[in-house]
Amino acid sequence: MIVKNSKIAKKRLSARSRNGERRYEISVRKTNSHFYAFVYDTELKNIVFSKSTLAIKSLKNTSNKDAAKTVGFEVLNELKSRQIESVFFNKLTYKYHGKLISFLEPIREGGIAI
Repeated sequence: MIVKNSKIAKKRLSARSRNGERRYEISVRKTNSHFYAFVYDTELKNIVFSKSTLAIKSLKNTSNKDAAKTVGFEVLNELKSRQIESVFFNKLTYKYHGKLISFLEPIREGGIAI
């Protein structure tokens, strides 16, 4: 069973990194008090950078949609500074509503293809 699961995982990774081009993936983590975003390099299998509400001191409430939107702007600025033009979004087990939509709005409006 372990071999079968590892083959499936390899297929997923190879599907993400087609044509030898480098692909990036955005993953999020939500807690009751903070919102975190990570950008992974699927080829090298490591974290390129991360942003969270912990680093943003100007926020009054770090667990609402506005905080997620602010993290989205931070991620957008970092993606543009690293000249990354397209990413995949991995929502994990979270439903696509609320904070996730607020997080992705500035990234999409900033011209990053998701």
